Amino acid sequence: MPRPIPLIRAAALVPMLRWMHDNGRPVERLLAEADLSYVSPDFPDLPIPVLSVAAFFRNACQAEGPDIGCRVVSETTVLELAMIGKVALGARTPREAIARVAAALPYHCSVEQIVIHADAKGLTLQEGLSIRLDSETLHVAQQFIASTIAVLLGMSGAAPPLVERIEMVPHPVSGLDHLLPWLGPVVVPAKSRALTIRVASRVADAPFHRVARDRMAVMSFSGLVPMSADGTLAGSARMLMAGMLLSETPTIQQLAAAAGQSVRTFQRRLLDEGTAFSLLLDDVRHDSALKEIAARQVTLSSLSASLGYSRQAALTRAVRRWTGRTPTELRSARRN
Repeated sequence: MPRPIPLIRAAALVPMLRWMHDNGRPVERLLAEADLSYVSPDFPDLPIPVLSVAAFFRNACQAEGPDIGCRVVSETTVLELAMIGKVALGARTPREAIARVAAALPYHCSVEQIVIHADAKGLTLQEGLSIRLDSETLHVAQQFIASTIAVLLGMSGAAPPLVERIEMVPHPVSGLDHLLPWLGPVVVPAKSRALTIRVASRVADAPFHRVARDRMAVMSFSGLVPMSADGTLAGSARMLMAGMLLSETPTIQQLAAAAGQSVRTFQRRLLDEGTAFSLLLDDVRHDSALKEIAARQVTLSSLSASLGYSRQAALTRAVRRWTGRTPTELRSARRN
C-alpha cells in the first residue's frame, strides 16, 4: 500500500513567519532547524513536509511559550491566515465559511480533515490528522486553528460567547490554563487526539458584516492540485522536490525524513513503485529546466546552478539527452 509523503502548503507557516520577522525573532535559524530553509512567505503555495512544519511549530512553542498559536493569530489579519482565511472570506455566514474550508482542505494538506456535524442547535467541527504528532506540536497546531475559527466567528454580528465548547489536546506541561486569556473558559481537554469546536446556530448562521470576493473559485481554478498528488510515494516526492529545487538540490536523506522513513525503506518503497530517487530528481529537473528555458527569464548559467548542476555543460548534456537539442537551440527555435 502506497505511503505518500505528508504534505502541506507553505501558507500554513506564513502567519508565524511574518509574526517572527515583525518581532525580531530568528526566523532563518528556526527554518534551518526544521530543514525548511527553502521556504519563503513569497511562495505560499509551495508543498512542504508536514513533519518539518511540525518540527517548526514545536521549536517555536519551546522558544516562545505554549500560547504562541493564539498570539500569532491575534496579530494577523484574516487574509493572512493561510488557506482558512482566504477561502472563508467568500462566505456569507460562519456556517458557510467552515463548510468551504472543509471542502478546500485537500488542496492545503494531504493528511488533515475537517468533519462537520450539524443539528438543530448548531454545528460541531472536528479537525484531525491521519498521522500521529506529539502532544506539544498538536497543542500548538490546534490552538492556531481554534483561534482562527474564533476570528471568523467574530466577523459575524453575533454576540458573545461565540464558541460553546473547544476540546483540545493539552500542552504536556502547561495544560490549558495559558489559553484562558485567548479562548476563555470553554476550552477543555480533548477526549481524543482531534480538535472539536461546538458553535451554536445563532452564531453559525449570523451574517458576516462584509462578504469579500469569492476565493473558492481561486482555489479551484488557479492550477492547484490536491496535496495527496496521485496517491503514490513517487508522486508526493516529485511535488516536494520541485519546490525544493527553487533554492537547493534535494537529497534522498531529506526526502526520507519528510516521509518519516529510513533511507533504506524509502529506497525500497520507491523501487516497489518502479522508480528511484535519481530518476525522480532527473524528471523534476527535466520539467523545471524546459519550463525555464522556454520562459527565457534566467541565464543558462543561473539555471544550471539552481538545478544543482556543477557546471553549465552538465545542464547542456542533460537537455540534449532529454530533447536531442541544446538549451541554446531550444531557445532559438522558440524565437523563430
